[in-house]
Amino acid sequence: PTLERLRDVALLVGVGVIGVGSINASVETAMALMIHKLAWQEAWHHWWTLAVGDGVGILEVAPLSFLGWSWLHHHGWRRWGSILHQRIERLIEWLVCGLLLVAVSVIVFCCSQTTAIAYYPLEYLPFPIMMWASLRFGQWGAVCSSLVVLGISLAGLLQGQGPFLAKSQSVREGALLLQTFIAAATITALVLAATVEERRQVEAKLRLALERERVATIQQEQLCQQVQRLNASLEQQVADRTAQLQARMEELKSFYEMKSVFTQAVSHDLRTSIIGTLMALRKMQHTHMNNGHSQVDCDVLNRMIAASDRQLTLITALSEDQLDQDAHLMLQRCPVQFADLVQQAIASLPPQLTDSQAVINCNLSPSLPLIIADVEKIKSVLQHLLTNAIKHNPSGVQVTVSATVEGDRLYCQVVDTGVGIAPEHQTGLFRPYVRNLQNPRCTGIGLGLYLCRQIVSAHGGDIGVCSEPGKGTTIWFTLPCGITMSDA
Repeated sequence: PTLERLRDVALLVGVGVIGVGSINASVETAMALMIHKLAWQEAWHHWWTLAVGDGVGILEVAPLSFLGWSWLHHHGWRRWGSILHQRIERLIEWLVCGLLLVAVSVIVFCCSQTTAIAYYPLEYLPFPIMMWASLRFGQWGAVCSSLVVLGISLAGLLQGQGPFLAKSQSVREGALLLQTFIAAATITALVLAATVEERRQVEAKLRLALERERVATIQQEQLCQQVQRLNASLEQQVADRTAQLQARMEELKSFYEMKSVFTQAVSHDLRTSIIGTLMALRKMQHTHMNNGHSQVDCDVLNRMIAASDRQLTLITALSEDQLDQDAHLMLQRCPVQFADLVQQAIASLPPQLTDSQAVINCNLSPSLPLIIADVEKIKSVLQHLLTNAIKHNPSGVQVTVSATVEGDRLYCQVVDTGVGIAPEHQTGLFRPYVRNLQNPRCTGIGLGLYLCRQIVSAHGGDIGVCSEPGKGTTIWFTLPCGITMSDA
């Protein structure tokens, strides 16, 4: 116990002073009666003297022990360093209180019995100073002041001086009066110090609660400021989102304009193909009218068929909504040699080869595995890639078709030695686009590479481009190998 609560003081007085003092006095008195050292007529007086003496001893020594142990337990010897740094006023107050208590105690308890002052009730003069020490210095002040008064009063009693001896008939009676006075003064000082300490603790808790309330208020203000900042940020986000929506609307507007241009380009491509067919048919009609029979040149027929195929491809692409990124092609797969598809695609390009003097090389191993694929669609992919390599490069370009097996995939390449593709044009190479309508030699819809990507993706492969301006272009694509007929 630290004696900083009234409960601790009550336990000390009840258990230590009254309980232990009574037990010790009872045991000692009983022992003295048993060995016939004490008469029965003096038993009560003897018991009372022992009980009061033991109680006062416990009352003076026990608090000092408790306070010393508590001080060492909580502070240790480092407390001496803080004591040395206390304020000068505090030390001066300690000294003044101690010296005043010593002086008053000496005057009261060390006066001669023959003097008139010994018969006045001056033994209560140290009492206010003890209360001062209890109020200002807590339990330490109460314990130390009671020890000072007890020491000086005992010294005066042993020398045959003091008011208690003057007012009693014997030394024993004077000692009993002294002990009673010291017990009452000490208990009062301890109770007062405990009350003050409890009040100090309550005030500390109150200050702590006020501080917490102040902190909570500050936090609430900060939270309000944060909410205000979030509101401002939300308004900014709404404004940004509105700007994004406006930009999206502008983008959609541009898409609608592109749709208009796209429709114009479709009409242009379809019209061009139909005009070519009509011209060939009119030529056949004119020949028939002049000669009575029709002889159509094989090259003209091939060009008619190519134009019709292109027209059919465009119309089919539009009817099946190939411009939808998520559209799925219907495939008719069968086992086929990739080298055969390459040869068939090359065989369909004689007119272009004749006009551009392009050279196509095949670098295909005869040990390539069979693939399960849609023959016509994979052949159209090769035709598109070969046609683009010849059409968009100067005359005499060399095109190499190669294929290797990498894991479970067939890695195919179409490499040309042409002018190459700029990096900014490579990102949108496999998306549909509208070519320049102002240039009559480069008009129409750019659907070829887009359809190639759709076909390769439908087979479970990938397609890409590697190119540098002036160093040619490599279009590569992959097709899965080892596909069973059930997968097809």
